[in-house]
Amino acid sequence: MSFMLLGILQSQAAGGGGATFEHLATFSPGTASSWSITGLGAYSDYKHLHIRATLESTRREVLLVKFNGDSGSNYNRTGLYTSSSSNDYPLSQQYLGTSGIEFPEAMGRDTYTSSVMILDLMDFNSTTKIKSIKGYFAQISASYRRIFYGLGNWRSTAAITQIDFSIQGSYPSTGNTTFAIYGVRA
Repeated sequence: MSFMLLGILQSQAAGGGGATFEHLATFSPGTASSWSITGLGAYSDYKHLHIRATLESTRREVLLVKFNGDSGSNYNRTGLYTSSSSNDYPLSQQYLGTSGIEFPEAMGRDTYTSSVMILDLMDFNSTTKIKSIKGYFAQISASYRRIFYGLGNWRSTAAITQIDFSIQGSYPSTGNTTFAIYGVRA
């Protein structure tokens, strides 16, 4: 029985039986405060993108995600998070008509706290659907822990050819920040 359940869970984690994940690229922004992953139009034979990242800065900072250079108020986002701080209870947030999708304090803190993030960008090549993204990140150290789950959308039907990231603060990324991008066939 447990082997059958494990097989079902593995099938669902891989996209429900027909989906395959293929590594497309690895990217590191170095010591930047903003960067873009470009050329996503070259992956037109994939339905979704799956991104795994290790994020590190010299201070925990908000990571802002935008698409195709659009900085207008064309994004919605919501999230649920908790941390180990004594005054930071499980909280939710919702913002409509914003200029990007925020992941609060997603940047880990310089060997003290690294943050691990997973992003799923659905139907990124579609020219008929509004784009949706879901993201998870977690960070842990001896004295600080945070877990965040967020959803967002870009109210555009344009195909996504570029993902723009920026750190909302004066503390840039360190050389340990990396992204691995996977294409998902469905």
